[in-house]
Amino acid sequence: MDAARELPRYRSSASRARVTSWLLLANVAIAVAQVLGLLLTVFVLPSAQFNTLAGLLNVLGWIASGAFIATAIAFMAWLSRAIDNVPALGGGTPSASPRWAIAWWFIPFANLGMPYEVVRDLDARMSDQPRAGHPILLVAWWFTFVGSVVLSGVAVELGTDTARAAITTYAVGLASVVLTAAAAVLAVFVVRRIERAASARAALPPEPFNVAAREVIDSQEASDRRTGWRMRPSWVGFVAITGSFAVAAALLVIAGTGKGTASGALPHEAPSLEAGLPSSVAGEQLEHWSMQGEHYFVAAGGLDAAGLAQLKTDLAKNGLVIDDVAFAVDGRASLSDAPYFVNAFRVRGVQAASLPTNIAIDHPGAGTFTAVTIAGKQVRRGTAAMLEQNEHQRGTPYVYDAGEVRYIIITDSESWATDALRQLP
Repeated sequence: MDAARELPRYRSSASRARVTSWLLLANVAIAVAQVLGLLLTVFVLPSAQFNTLAGLLNVLGWIASGAFIATAIAFMAWLSRAIDNVPALGGGTPSASPRWAIAWWFIPFANLGMPYEVVRDLDARMSDQPRAGHPILLVAWWFTFVGSVVLSGVAVELGTDTARAAITTYAVGLASVVLTAAAAVLAVFVVRRIERAASARAALPPEPFNVAAREVIDSQEASDRRTGWRMRPSWVGFVAITGSFAVAAALLVIAGTGKGTASGALPHEAPSLEAGLPSSVAGEQLEHWSMQGEHYFVAAGGLDAAGLAQLKTDLAKNGLVIDDVAFAVDGRASLSDAPYFVNAFRVRGVQAASLPTNIAIDHPGAGTFTAVTIAGKQVRRGTAAMLEQNEHQRGTPYVYDAGEVRYIIITDSESWATDALRQLP
């Protein structure tokens, strides 16, 4: 009776493994949605569309955080139960107790490698074949997991104070989300691999088994320690972090040079139109970008295939093609500056004065334009009600036509509008 009570107790971890796997897959689905949102955000206009996407990404961020916490709890619950079962399944004495298997995740620096070591030891003990060293699956899982955490922290530190910083932050955040998805997929394989081995052992007769394999693993680990071949847990974490910072550094370099600069990441499809825009107004630095043809009407106007086809037909009636249309934006370089803009719209071969008055005006029927002279130029000044007023755009429209280009200045400061108009052709 006493001997029976001393026998290790086995409680299946299969249900916990299933819950963990489903939660991990949910994390993958959320990550895919975040990737799509981040990709769209890079090319979206600073308008209501941006607000919608930014709000969606914020909601997805909260959902992702909740899913991560739930998954972490489920994973640790499964890991604790799986380790508790090791002696009963003939795997010997694991390197960590069920409680320490959880505790290691919360100890600074140690959590860079010890959780990996705990899982690696569990995987080796559950295998029906001697399995020492570091399986590629486990190393890949841990590398992507630590990498996603590191890049997420880098993205938070970068912030979005300027347009350049925002693009870089989105790029690093995108890499973090991709690694998160990869880590979740790999974690599913890790859990299923260990659980499958544990279930196979549980189906065997209760007497001790696989003792020889266990002895081989123990002796090989002892040999590794003597020769120094065995990678210590701290080195696993170090390699993961070093690799993650290398990825982050590469993204920063890409974001700061050549075609991959932050402003380069924004479209510059109509450089001749951008050339007429000021680089600063009233002491505030401005950054500009532009779109042309289909890209503009899809990204800005939200036209579908049918809408594009109809637009091309209408343009053709006037001897125009869709690439004759271009739009440029000249806006604040820092979010600490006021949300003022100098926008430029051009239809090649058409005088701007003949264009409809509602171009780039959110609510043209909400007010009337008044003819005024500012900085020696004939300008039509609208009302604030004509525009959406939000943190990304604030003010009154000032419309100025110069040849084929229509300039729309958006500001609630007439001195800012005056300085902008003074610099226009």
